[in-house]
Amino acid sequence: MRRDRSVGFLLTRAFVVLVSLIVCSGLVETAMVLQQHKVVRELTTHVQPLRLANAGLRGVLADAQRGVRGYSLTGDAQMLSVFRAAMLDYTLVGRSLRSLAGGDEARAVDAQLTRADAWRSSARWWVTTTAGSTCGRPRAPAPPSRFTYRCPDLSFPPRRGLICRPCGQSRACTAPRW
Repeated sequence: MRRDRSVGFLLTRAFVVLVSLIVCSGLVETAMVLQQHKVVRELTTHVQPLRLANAGLRGVLADAQRGVRGYSLTGDAQMLSVFRAAMLDYTLVGRSLRSLAGGDEARAVDAQLTRADAWRSSARWWVTTTAGSTCGRPRAPAPPSRFTYRCPDLSFPPRRGLICRPCGQSRACTAPRW
């Protein structure tokens, strides 16, 4: 014969179900907290230092670019010291960025540093070719005779005899006019 279930038995069964739901939700919450701690640890030990090193690289390259641009505009040798200081910092920042890069981002970091090295070599070439120029600008080769400058108004002399504004020299400046 089948036994009738009492109210106490049904309440006990409902209590067991509620307790098991509470325990299961606690286990899920514990797993999520552990996952969150893992992600936070990854952010603080790997991602943030990598982002800071990347920002440092961007700042160093911006300083170098500012030095090259300043030198090209003013011809002031102090701007070259800004460029040279930035290039000294570049090697340190590049090493730290490479050391922080893991397996996944190592390829992207190498590509970024390759592009930065290409810019650095072209900037160094530009600085070394303009170091002896009278205006701080690259020397342009002499134009062929068939491209000699002629003023539209023939009563004025050609442009060669004008005073160069950046260097103040009255002789013909070898810098191109931009």
